[in-house]
Amino acid sequence: MTMRRSAIQEIVSLSTVIIILNKRRVVPEWRAAPF
Repeated sequence: MTMRRSAIQEIVSLSTVIIILNKRRVVPEWRAAPF
């Protein structure tokens, strides 16, 4: 059970990091884009 829980926590943390990185990437793109 602990192994599964740790794996799920790692996946969740990775997903959150990816979302944060995507948000940081989108901000400069919106500023640079004329749209």
